[in-house]
Amino acid sequence: MSTAREWIDALGLQPLPGESGWWAPLSTSEATVEVGERRLPAYSAIHYLLDAARPVNVWHRLEPDDTHVLVAGGPVEYVILPEGRPARREVLGRDVAAGQKTTVTAPAGAWKGLRLLDPDGFALMTTVVTPGWTEDRVRIGLPPGEAARWAGTAPWLTEALIERLGRA
Repeated sequence: MSTAREWIDALGLQPLPGESGWWAPLSTSEATVEVGERRLPAYSAIHYLLDAARPVNVWHRLEPDDTHVLVAGGPVEYVILPEGRPARREVLGRDVAAGQKTTVTAPAGAWKGLRLLDPDGFALMTTVVTPGWTEDRVRIGLPPGEAARWAGTAPWLTEALIERLGRA
């Protein structure tokens, strides 16, 4: 398949509320792990797609680790703001010689925002969350205080980029 629409139709992707992009569940582990007082699936996985209509996955923070693997298209810019560590900018893509990566992991508790670098392109990813995703362990929308705290901490981390990753 060579277009976003073909992937959306073939995988039954739907708009992802809040974060933006397109998604569909893929699988959830039957094995469980203990997190605090809860038993959660060891992992959950989805198909996730950005395209010209939905080119940004807005700032969000997950309690678990979140790993994205490129399936088709790309590249996608990731801005990751891990607590207590410097901001990271990584590019999920196929040009490994240019520093792109085929897999990007945002560590548990980090803020992250993604954007499609080719405005006319698309990127299909498989995303695996460990332990599994639950609605109560995600926060959408970078708080204003966090935006101000991170702006300028790296030469590329401008107020304009932070703002762009804040709107779908």
